[in-house]
Amino acid sequence: MLSVLSDSLRINITFFLDYALRNEACLLSKEFTSSWQAIQKWTNKDGSPNLDYLLLHFGDANVPVILDDDQCSYETMKFREFVEKYLGVYHRKDIAYLKDWHFQSEFPDANAYVLPAFLSFDWINNETWTTDKNNPTQGDYRFVYFGCKGSWTRFHSDVMGSFSWSANICGRKQWYLLRPGNESYFAQGKGNFIDDIRKMKDKWPRAGVVEFIQGPGEITFIPSGWYHQVHNLEDSISINHNVINACNIDILLKLVQNRMTDVQAELLDVRDILSSQEFLDQCQALLLADLRINCPKLTELLELVIGNRGNSSCTCDVHGDNVFECKRSPECMVQLRAYMERSCSCSGVACKDLMSSSVNSAAHRHHTETDSFDEDDERETATLIKKSRDKKTEKKAERTPLLLHPQDQADSHSRDLRSPHAMASSDDNISGDGRHRAATETSDDDTVRICNEVYGSTSGADFAATIVEAVRAINHGIFPERIAQGSSGSYFVKNLRGEKIGVFKPKNEEPYGHLNPKWLKWLHKVFFPCCFGRSCLLPNQVGF
Repeated sequence: MLSVLSDSLRINITFFLDYALRNEACLLSKEFTSSWQAIQKWTNKDGSPNLDYLLLHFGDANVPVILDDDQCSYETMKFREFVEKYLGVYHRKDIAYLKDWHFQSEFPDANAYVLPAFLSFDWINNETWTTDKNNPTQGDYRFVYFGCKGSWTRFHSDVMGSFSWSANICGRKQWYLLRPGNESYFAQGKGNFIDDIRKMKDKWPRAGVVEFIQGPGEITFIPSGWYHQVHNLEDSISINHNVINACNIDILLKLVQNRMTDVQAELLDVRDILSSQEFLDQCQALLLADLRINCPKLTELLELVIGNRGNSSCTCDVHGDNVFECKRSPECMVQLRAYMERSCSCSGVACKDLMSSSVNSAAHRHHTETDSFDEDDERETATLIKKSRDKKTEKKAERTPLLLHPQDQADSHSRDLRSPHAMASSDDNISGDGRHRAATETSDDDTVRICNEVYGSTSGADFAATIVEAVRAINHGIFPERIAQGSSGSYFVKNLRGEKIGVFKPKNEEPYGHLNPKWLKWLHKVFFPCCFGRSCLLPNQVGF
């Protein structure tokens, strides 16, 4: 049986750990799509396609349509022509399947759907480089399918060893799924498989074929390497993505390595007439044509990911840099689940931030969050504190608000909270006992005054809500990413580069959550910069 997931408080964590990392298939309930414009506008009340709306808005678009039985040849026609020929009410000409329509790139302002956070973690469709002409994956892997009743997709696995998901906008689909490796039961010659596994039903029990019907509004998640065959039981529209991310990059790496070995063997007869570089170039060209990615392109993709967020990666004490072993370790997965449940408030955007924060830190960060610092770290901190004492600067402390008021625009929130300027500024603001202090401030009254200026009255509801959210964040372990507990019970504060810039000693302060000047000073100078420096909390989570 296929698991059916409903929306819940921990759905992002559940999907990430139990399905994406484990490469397990599942069905997502229609709760996740009920608010989509595609559901509301592309369908009639009876669940059929709203052809009038679709023709009005997209009728002149050129679309690829499969007409032949071998499903290899596409004919390009206007969407209007496809509807008139193959979806007529009184007569239909044959069965056709509109497939691989790059609707999303052709109509970027259609706002047809909004992804749940756990489906947004996507290196080939949802990153800054995926809209660039130099995108290493060389294309858009988002599609709309429109299948007439009786149309189908033959037995296959998805491109590049990717995940895929398919959201039914209307209609019902019959699915047949197989776990990786079990496709061999339906092999026909070397590397080929039967088109229609219904012709070999006697092998289904041994192959473990998973059968289910996907209803309107439901999303099918197909993991990497799962062969599948799909039939449209009714006129059906679906939105589909292929996905590569940290959860399945190891599968893609293995696929590229294995296929490269095959390609080299296939070109062995011309090996002697080519130079080493020419032979390698030929292999890479063939690999790219076959998989749509090769070794240089894959390297380029990984370098983009590492450059974007690799600085926050961690190393597993048990498995070192072998992230894939850590991924397969039950002990590591238990620790990772515990970390995520403490750290994640399950706001959609925040969970996406957590899950996509680095190439491999998702499976390793839990090994470092409670590490104690050794004597060298203590000496380094002492040096930092001495340095701050010796500095005699009169520069005015930066008083840029780290939080914005409710009336500010949401995009301004995002810019400020993600800015490196939101980090704790420098050693100049570290006092002798380890607490942050502005160079021109000498009293707690000044701190209260500054907090009043920045946040409004500290007795007001908005600031009280901020304090409550900060306490909740602390209780859920938001900040060990940059503030790791030391052996003396203090907290070493780090900037985005991982450099220690100060120390905070809770034993010298009032308990967390008390609205006293010392708490406000720490909140303003340490907690917010460290947490918001990497957008651990975002505006939609907190009530400013």
